[in-house]
Amino acid sequence: MDPNVFTDQAVAVLREAHNLAILSSHAEVTDLHLHHELIRSDSGLPVQVLRKMSVDLKGYRAAVEDELGKLAVVEGANDVYPSTQLQRIMLKAEAIAKADGAGYASVEHLYLSLLKEHGAKQSQQLLKIFGINEQGFKRALHDLEEARKGTAEDPDSAEGKLSKYARNLTQEAREGRLDPVIGRDDVIRHCERI
Repeated sequence: MDPNVFTDQAVAVLREAHNLAILSSHAEVTDLHLHHELIRSDSGLPVQVLRKMSVDLKGYRAAVEDELGKLAVVEGANDVYPSTQLQRIMLKAEAIAKADGAGYASVEHLYLSLLKEHGAKQSQQLLKIFGINEQGFKRALHDLEEARKGTAEDPDSAEGKLSKYARNLTQEAREGRLDPVIGRDDVIRHCERI
């Protein structure tokens, strides 16, 4: 498991899961700690996807916190390490990112990996209760990414505005529609003086 394959946001989520385990006096960092941190922030991508899936986020978060409260408390534990399930989730996230052609594993890869980890019984039970499955998550993620790219023919999207108010010089150069600069040294020097 290489920590350099995770995005900064994914590393921050993993670090917060570790901190949560320490603050809660738990013996190890489990899938539940990761689960909690993945859905904690409203601005996080997993939460945006879950919102698109019409998941009851308030109830979902409360259920994850309830399950965390049921974990055994260990007093005096100095070192907290990732559980076997969490390590598998992280390894699967790397594999999912590679399969997607992504250079780094991000929070959505961690969440997809959590959805696939059948050894994480408590998380799986919560996912089942709230009707969250891999196919639904992938579909909502795809729809969200398409909407962000502006491929939904939305003129108010970022890409729609760019094409409306700007020129893609790289595309025009590839098509040979830009004037060549070669042999126009006098014009370039004149522009530099201005």
